[in-house]
Order: sequence, then structure tokens, then C-alpha cells
Amino acid sequence: MDGVQTPEAARPLPPPPVAPRRSTNATTGWIIGGVALCLVLLFVVFLLVLQLRVGWPALYLVPNFLYLALLAAYVVLLFFGPNIDTLRGLEIQAVGQKIIVYASILNISIQAYGARAFFLRPQMQKVV
Repeated sequence: MDGVQTPEAARPLPPPPVAPRRSTNATTGWIIGGVALCLVLLFVVFLLVLQLRVGWPALYLVPNFLYLALLAAYVVLLFFGPNIDTLRGLEIQAVGQKIIVYASILNISIQAYGARAFFLRPQMQKVV
């Protein structure tokens, strides 16, 4: 059988290429998520400080304070709340996520309306 060639169909297929392994470590995801949430929390704190310094109307400061408290509560729920490995824990985490998303949309809408009203007031038109 030294000189006999096998047909193409009889040759074994080469192994498929191996994709590089991506790090799917759960700890890495928690760290990235935690850093992102802490940055949002810091952003809201600095926004509040800036709004207090320029004389932002209290009508628009109160929703920001409430949002800050809600965001801090969500960070505590995320890190110290129930584990998502159980159905009940997953439900609680998902509901918390929905609440913070809707609160974010509402707060951004209120702040945008406030910014528009703040910059359209007569004193600001003289400066600009």
C-alpha cells in the first residue's frame, strides 16, 4: 500500500481552529459594573455640588437628591442583596434594575427641563 493514494473523502478533516479564550470571570464583571455604578454615583454628587454653587432652583435639586439616594440604595442592593443564582434573588435584582433605569430617565428629563428653564431666564440672556 505504499504507492496507493487515498481519495479526498477518506482523508481526515483537520481540527477546527481554536478561538482565543476570553475572560468570562464573574469577578471581572462585578468589578467593571461596580466601577461604572460608582462613577455614576460620583457624577450625580458632583452635579449636585455644581448646581448648589450656581444657584440652581430647589425644584430641580430635590429630584437629584432623591435619585442620589435611590442610586446609593441600588448599589447596596447590587453588592449586598440576594444572590442572582436563585430565582427570587434574580427577580429582586431585575426589579431593582428596572426601577433605577426608569428613575434615571425621569431624573434626566427633569434636569434637562430645569437646565432649559435656568438658561432661558432673563438674567442668563443678558450674560449670553
